Amino acid sequence: MAKMGSRKHLKRYKAPKSWPIHPKEDTWTVKPSAGSHSINDSIPLTLVIRDVLKLADNSREAKRIINSGNVLVDGRVVKDYKFPVGFMDIIEIPKTGESYRVLLDRKGRLQLDLIDDNSAKLSKIVNKSTIKGGKTQLNLHDGK
Repeated sequence: MAKMGSRKHLKRYKAPKSWPIHPKEDTWTVKPSAGSHSINDSIPLTLVIRDVLKLADNSREAKRIINSGNVLVDGRVVKDYKFPVGFMDIIEIPKTGESYRVLLDRKGRLQLDLIDDNSAKLSKIVNKSTIKGGKTQLNLHDGK
């Protein structure tokens, strides 16, 4: 049986339960590209723009918004429509002047919370390791 990472397509009913999409409305959905978050802990940028924020009516409009450089994730312009947006990431839309942080609700679903522009990026420490020179390195949830 093939692993989830080796497939290029994703059916909606196989999508993680943490995504805010209905599994039986359409057949296919966007599969996030490889990045700093796993599939279960992230949501593709297209779904954020189209289904969560409702800035676009369809995928084509969402891709156009993303490709024009109107979306920033953690302060950087992202033009990959499959970019995985995960826990504690900050999504900024300069044209509307709004910023959102990706958090989990009580049922474990990903949701966006409106935040102030001055908020800093939060990270979760998942591991500590000792590196050369006897220094302690903190490993964060997003691979930093």
